Amino acid sequence: MSKPIVHVGRYDKFMSPFINFVNKHFAQQRHLFFLFVVSYSHELNDSGNVHLHSNKRGLLKTLVFNLQTAWKMQRAERIILHGLFNNSVVAILFFMPWLLKKSYWLVWGGDVYYRPSGNQLPLKIKFMRMMRRRVIRQMGYIVTSVKGDYEKAVEWHGTRSPNLPYFMYTNSLYQYVAPPERNTAKTRILLGNSAMRSNHHEQAMDIIAPYVNDAVEIICPLNYGDLEYGKEMAKLGEQRFGRAFRPILDYMPYDEYMQILSTVDIAVFNHDRQQAMSSTRVLLGMGTRVYLRKETTSYANLTGLGAKLHAIENFCLALDPQESAHNIGIIKTHYSEERLRANMAKIFGSEKALSS
Repeated sequence: MSKPIVHVGRYDKFMSPFINFVNKHFAQQRHLFFLFVVSYSHELNDSGNVHLHSNKRGLLKTLVFNLQTAWKMQRAERIILHGLFNNSVVAILFFMPWLLKKSYWLVWGGDVYYRPSGNQLPLKIKFMRMMRRRVIRQMGYIVTSVKGDYEKAVEWHGTRSPNLPYFMYTNSLYQYVAPPERNTAKTRILLGNSAMRSNHHEQAMDIIAPYVNDAVEIICPLNYGDLEYGKEMAKLGEQRFGRAFRPILDYMPYDEYMQILSTVDIAVFNHDRQQAMSSTRVLLGMGTRVYLRKETTSYANLTGLGAKLHAIENFCLALDPQESAHNIGIIKTHYSEERLRANMAKIFGSEKALSS
């Protein structure tokens, strides 16, 4: 029997569709998932090849899960790292460096940009920073379709690992979602993608404020990330925009969130780094006008494909049907299911995709 392909990382909101896609198009028995559940809720995937763990289960169970994960990584043909956030995963790779040559780091964005600095950092954080840097430097392969993120990894972490320029997640795919009925007389703006400070919500509110009136509605997802910060931004948005501001504070199933995105006319992402990349692709594929910071790797990557985006400092409420149609065509071409299956087959190596 051939060795398994072991997936390790964070169980985030888009992992369940990824797992379902892998199990549908590849041999399920070859793929094992060892994933760390974060504090907020997700629908759990009940397939037999998925193992989930939360640190809330206690120290002993966490130790057992980590040992089990390390053992499966040792026996794996290939290791697929879904982000590089978890300290336990970093520690396993640091103390078992021979695993790195068969490891494929699927970059999420924030894992590249996480660089705690300063002389006053606690010793534990300094040690983790050193371990992360060494792991990244010796990584087997770095998988990201965003060239700028790979360049940041080289510049900041000193890695010489080869870049495999593939997108790997289903939430980047072009998908048509029939929008539910709504009041189309109102322009609907999506503000940010999470309760993370890198969204710079307050500054984004300043930018859109002159355009907010009774014919504008603002959707603001604040249901994952720093939830205390999310509550602060929800309060601020309601103070500034009143009934026009509609924060999302509770967990929402993926399909329901896609329904909301399908109703958005304009998306405003004020991130200071690559973030919300998959949401940005999906929105462009829905014909949404998207505003980003021009200096981000996201902006460079998507405009490089031919998509038409706008710098956030040029925000206005104007819409262009021709631009929407153009962007839909770009996303359809570059982010199809066929291309995703081909990308996965390249990363998974000898395994071929099953017929669809």
